Amino acid sequence: MSGLWISEIRAYPNHGAPSTITLTQGLNVIAGPSNTGKTRVARTIDFVMGGDLVPFTDDSDYCTAEIDLVTAEGEIITLRRSIGGDYVVSPQPGADSKVYSVKRDEKDPKTDLNSFLVSLLDFKPSRKVIKNSSWESQALTWRSLYHLLYVPESYIDRLDSTILRRGGANDYVTRTAELSTLLVLAQDENFDDIEPQESDKDRRIRQRSVKQFITRQVEAAREKETELRKVEEQYRGRDIEAELATLNAEFDQLRRDQIELNATGRTITTKIKEIDENVAAFAVDKYQRQELISHLEADLHRLEFLAGASVDPDTLNINMCGYCKQPVDASMNHPSQEQIDVQRTRLEEQLSGARSNLAELDYMMSELTQQRADLVLKHAELQDRIAHTITPRQEQLTREVRTLKEVAGIQARLEQLQETILALTDLGPQAAEKREPYKPMEFFNADFIYSMNTTIRRILHEIGFPSADTAVFDEATLDVTIDGYRKDTKEGKGFAALLNTVVMVAFHEYLDQRSPHAPQFLIIDSPLKNFDDSQLTAPDSMRQKLLDYIACTTTNRQVILCENLNLLSGVDLDALPNTTAIRFSKDPYQGRYGYLNGVYEPGEHPHE
Repeated sequence: MSGLWISEIRAYPNHGAPSTITLTQGLNVIAGPSNTGKTRVARTIDFVMGGDLVPFTDDSDYCTAEIDLVTAEGEIITLRRSIGGDYVVSPQPGADSKVYSVKRDEKDPKTDLNSFLVSLLDFKPSRKVIKNSSWESQALTWRSLYHLLYVPESYIDRLDSTILRRGGANDYVTRTAELSTLLVLAQDENFDDIEPQESDKDRRIRQRSVKQFITRQVEAAREKETELRKVEEQYRGRDIEAELATLNAEFDQLRRDQIELNATGRTITTKIKEIDENVAAFAVDKYQRQELISHLEADLHRLEFLAGASVDPDTLNINMCGYCKQPVDASMNHPSQEQIDVQRTRLEEQLSGARSNLAELDYMMSELTQQRADLVLKHAELQDRIAHTITPRQEQLTREVRTLKEVAGIQARLEQLQETILALTDLGPQAAEKREPYKPMEFFNADFIYSMNTTIRRILHEIGFPSADTAVFDEATLDVTIDGYRKDTKEGKGFAALLNTVVMVAFHEYLDQRSPHAPQFLIIDSPLKNFDDSQLTAPDSMRQKLLDYIACTTTNRQVILCENLNLLSGVDLDALPNTTAIRFSKDPYQGRYGYLNGVYEPGEHPHE
């Protein structure tokens, strides 16, 4: 079982505590203004995993990067790398730390970082890919597939395929090893036993290899045929198409229910915020009324003192006030009883009104507090329904639909297997000598192209992308086209970034469902950009819907998005399911300023 995700990122300064970013499975959004270190968070991961770019500047005083990886078995692996070092340290509880070299060393895979990382995806360190048309091979490397796990900001709006590192897919001289890596990761293509086509002397050796390869392929095809016939027998007599229609209808209804519940959740969150604002305002009013009551009671006590003195002058101490114990002027004029009565009546009316108003405030605050508690409970019930009812049923339906689709295609696959067995059996010893140059594009399964095409179109439909029906995953370029056209500069960087993000999300869905080597994590820097340059109509709501889709489909995977805060306006991150939001404020007095503690823009340090 392969796969891993990142639970924590730490940056250590020369002195003091580390700066820490805590992540979870699901969607993680690292948001903030420019120059707050969002990109450096992604670069920290890249650096620890053998990248060349240092994630810290020389004047930041930060010197060490560290990440925690969680494997499919739940094991936590810590990796640490210091600036200037060509090795990565993995602390081991109760034992000596393991040290891995960043520079590849095939002779000692136990100390090679590349061998260790590819092993986490259930690859053997000896796994091979084809590097040229002569079928020569080279080792599968972590860095050769890392572009499929991390899309930096400079690549997200590229105009060619984002699942390839550079250039176009037709350049086999520069693309062969990369396309072979893609085949190994996505389809588990095995090139380990393929011999290179080098010379006449080696051709006889390869001839034996081809015979062995054909024999294995025939045996595997026949085993698959037997397996499929057993499944076919189990489902004989059932109306597969009707069952598929029923399951798909239920799945669509669940998706609509989930979207509706998410919308309701966002509405509840907004109401809770409004209540909190009203309660805060009432609290200020309550404090003011309490102060007023205190002053009015004091005035009334002083008035009663004067009234008592006017009735019994002998009790009056002409040198000291009987209430406040302050000196008094003996020559002052004392009010008459009538004046005292008028003043008393006025104070008692004011005091009664203030007390009545205070009671009303207490009642309204109590009502709002109860409303808030009811809304919080309702929001929790919605999230609980999504987590424990809708999501598990969606996962169950996905498995059932996948099984029924496989059953529905059994007959066609059996016929294909028969043709394959016949074709392989007819190949003679001369096949090795007449072998065509290696062309990796011919190895991609039709299922890969079909699945990518279907998933990309579904995502674009759900986010409201214009012309979603015309989207096609082109097998020649391994990239999406719209209405028959490739991405173009006239549509702007916003559309290129959006389409590239959709392609990467669809690719990881495919890996999760089909590949035994699915990485289970994806990092994209700045996937959301403005659509100002585009000639098409593109509502900003696509951003919210895209994040909704990613959040709803990454329960058991991890997607990390680094994005500028102004491009998330109108997006309620707190209402997204399965989502962790890390916000940078770039404000030294409010929230977290940025990624690295103590690092500020010039002129923004709180002590300057």
